[in-house]
Amino acid sequence: MPKDYVIRESIDVLLQALELIDQRFRAIITGDGFLKTEDQQTLVDAIYLRLQIVSQKIDRIESVYPDFFSERSIDVNDLRKIDKHIELNYDELDRELIFDICINIIPAFHKKLILINL
Repeated sequence: MPKDYVIRESIDVLLQALELIDQRFRAIITGDGFLKTEDQQTLVDAIYLRLQIVSQKIDRIESVYPDFFSERSIDVNDLRKIDKHIELNYDELDRELIFDICINIIPAFHKKLILINL
């Protein structure tokens, strides 16, 4: 598969996942809100899945273009690690950490990704 195709397809999936994280996260006000109701737990499960997709697509882009994000001054270190963290520690996840990622890291990453002109 051509490198440009992989990058464009991955960015499209990333943008969709980031938008869904944002939509689902709006219903959660505090980190403790993650588990107050069953509906919120369902939202959190959906957010975790999308965070894993974000991590996987970052890895996919970097597999064909290792410096893609660093050349654009986009820090993806926290997002890159979240996939394995969720996979290995799902039952023991630090809700405040996920809350912080969703409120601080995801919006900044989303804005930078939108600005990439391919």
